[in-house]
Amino acid sequence: MISSGDINIQNFQSLIENYEAALKEVTGDLDDVQAEQKALKRALHENSQLRDELGRVYVDITKCEVEHTYKESDLVENLKKQLHTVIEEKEQAVKLWQNAASTVELLESELRIFHENTEGFIPKNQLTQLKNSYEAKLNELQDTVVRTKVKLEETINLKSKELQIKDKEIIGSLQSQDNTFKIIKNLEDEILNLQQRLNDSNGNKEKLEKDVRLKNEEIDALKLKVKECKAKVSEALQVVEAALNEKDAALLREAEAKEETARFSQTLTEFIEETDLKIRNIQSDHETRVEQMRQALEASQELVRVKEMEIETYVKKCAILENQIEDFRKNRTYVDDGGTSKILVLEKNLENTFQKLLLSEKQNIQLKSEMEDVKNDLDQMSHYYERDINAREAEKTALKNEIKRLKAELEQSFLRVSESTATINDLNEKISSMEINFKEQIKETKNSFQQTCQERQEMETFHQQLVQELQEQLISQTEINRKWRTETKNITQQLEKIITELKSANNKMKLENKVLNERLKDAH
Repeated sequence: MISSGDINIQNFQSLIENYEAALKEVTGDLDDVQAEQKALKRALHENSQLRDELGRVYVDITKCEVEHTYKESDLVENLKKQLHTVIEEKEQAVKLWQNAASTVELLESELRIFHENTEGFIPKNQLTQLKNSYEAKLNELQDTVVRTKVKLEETINLKSKELQIKDKEIIGSLQSQDNTFKIIKNLEDEILNLQQRLNDSNGNKEKLEKDVRLKNEEIDALKLKVKECKAKVSEALQVVEAALNEKDAALLREAEAKEETARFSQTLTEFIEETDLKIRNIQSDHETRVEQMRQALEASQELVRVKEMEIETYVKKCAILENQIEDFRKNRTYVDDGGTSKILVLEKNLENTFQKLLLSEKQNIQLKSEMEDVKNDLDQMSHYYERDINAREAEKTALKNEIKRLKAELEQSFLRVSESTATINDLNEKISSMEINFKEQIKETKNSFQQTCQERQEMETFHQQLVQELQEQLISQTEINRKWRTETKNITQQLEKIITELKSANNKMKLENKVLNERLKDAH
């Protein structure tokens, strides 16, 4: 009995230890729920700050005409979703409390069953102590549950009040947004007015530039006229100088032409005399050479006739000898030794005769070739002397023509000199009239140029003032645009930073909610 009682007491003690561990776990879960509630409060507070920041960012972005698809309804929907998540977390906490209460009841029922099963085996004082301790723990647990319920109700009330405040803030942000839209519209109207003024000033500037261009063109035209007048005067002076130089040159050429004509005439007479003398000498030389050639030709012809006669005699002798040889050959049977010696002598004589005949033929051919060479030389010399005589005659006629041409040029130079003097007189008269007109034109041009310069200076001052005003307006407008851009950039960066932080916080909260749900499931 004692051993079984000890065993039951040990079981009861282990059950109590399990119960205490379960209570510790429940209290830990309640602490976690409270910590999560605090984290949710902080998240809601950050969400409200983020909403305010988003409202300001949205207003600034609409000022710079940046389109965003984020709307007020989305913000309200996000807040409603956050409130819904808070309510769900509250319900989960209530369920957790209910689960804790059911766990306590289950432990009490087990305790009662244990009391029934172990009655009579446990001492009364121990049982009383256990009962008191359990009742104290249950009271503490009930107090904790009551405090949790009170805290949950307070949290719900605070969240509802915060939501009401957020709704009021959203309405105020919408009103401020309308005001900012009005301000933006006024600024846009002002920008349009400034652009209209800028366009008008640009039109006035173009008109002034057009007038300035016209005046500059008039000034350039006057300058061109002045240059043309100066060029005409310089050309006239050059023409006069050229005419005077031409006159001097014509006189000089006339004197040179006279000297050259006299020199040419003297040279021509000398050349004609020398040519006649050379022609006579050439003709005499030609006649003597022709006579010599004729005599040599006659001597050669005589020699040829002699050689031909000798050849004929030799031919006759050869024919006689051939006949004798033929006769001798016919009668060679009756010839003795003395006849053979005669035949040999005759053959030698015949051979010598043939050699002489060949030699005379060669000499005859050589003489004929020499006669042909002499004839060719005579023909060449006659042609050469004829060409030389013709060339001398052509030079003589060319010199006569040159003398005629020089005389004609001399007459033309006299005519040009007279014409140049008349032209110089006319040019002097024209130059005097042009100088008078040129002085008057220069005077008028100076007056008009001074007037144009004065008008241009006035127009430039007016244009500079107008440009300065437009530049100041443009600088102010660019400064405003620069500020808007910098503010928009800063706001966009802050918004992106806040969005990233919210995303990270949201992910963190999701993870924590997931962990809590898993713990609640484990607690069930």
